[in-house]
Amino acid sequence: MGGLKKGDAPINITFARTMNVCTWAGLIILFVFGILYLSGINTAYDASLIMRNWDKPVSQFWLSVKGREAQRYAWFLSHLRAMDSLAMSGIVLLSLTPLIALLSIVGRIKGLHLILLLILIVEFLFSVFWPLF
Repeated sequence: MGGLKKGDAPINITFARTMNVCTWAGLIILFVFGILYLSGINTAYDASLIMRNWDKPVSQFWLSVKGREAQRYAWFLSHLRAMDSLAMSGIVLLSLTPLIALLSIVGRIKGLHLILLLILIVEFLFSVFWPLF
């Protein structure tokens, strides 16, 4: 294990635990706020209207649901206190879980493995944030 620093506990355990914790946290957030949203508590968009238009392409869906096209992630970020947006925060956590797990082991790797890990992190960041631009 040339990429490990001497005396470190297995990095794969740290990575796996981080993945586990973040996955469960994201699922719990998604489930709790999703149930609250479907119950009709503090919603940004009407659930019945969303279900009636679910089969439409994205541009038509947003025109039917809120009367205009969605501007990237603005629909989610502009209603952060609504249950549907809070449910989306669980999805955001789930999508960033691999990045969080990779960052949790960065300080414990050295040499070529660190270079490869940093390349992987940059690629991940690029793939996640490129659609925002």
